Amino acid sequence: VSVLESVEFEEKAYHRWSGDIATNTLETIIQKLSGYKLIVNCEIIEKTGGEFFSQAVTFWDPKKDGQIV
Repeated sequence: VSVLESVEFEEKAYHRWSGDIATNTLETIIQKLSGYKLIVNCEIIEKTGGEFFSQAVTFWDPKKDGQIV
């Protein structure tokens, strides 16, 4: 199911859209693969105005895997 199917650009909705897309993608990958650390990035670029939005979701074991931000 497409998150952006039949929707018009709304500036306030891009966080939800990119989060939904990245999370849905991550969940699909997790179902098919195991034993991997995953990062999924989603970028939304507005065709006409030049807006650019990015979101990332991750999957790893925080007890075993380190993180530097």
